[in-house]
Amino acid sequence: MSTYQKVVGPATVNLVAPSDDAITLGQVILSCDSTLGAITINLPSIASLGSALNMVYVVKDAAGQSGVNAITVVSSVLPVDKINNLPNIVMAVGFQATKLEVADTNSWLAYKA
Repeated sequence: MSTYQKVVGPATVNLVAPSDDAITLGQVILSCDSTLGAITINLPSIASLGSALNMVYVVKDAAGQSGVNAITVVSSVLPVDKINNLPNIVMAVGFQATKLEVADTNSWLAYKA
């Protein structure tokens, strides 16, 4: 199952874990346009994913404006999760895409998509 969402800045998006525990594999694609302002994407806590640990999030700078208005992806604060051992990642290169998936119980793995 894939979900597509367009995000136009300035904006903050709070992603939530799937509500159906039967969903064990899915992908959320966020197509971001930060032309008018910065965008912040807040990931759900890994603990809240339940059986959906195979969820994949893709964040794409569709407008190529993240060099002007950054796109920031933030890990959960409570409990403390990390993205590549950091609390957040900042996308500041035009047309960049980042794929995020669960690495372990409190770590997200982020890499260029």
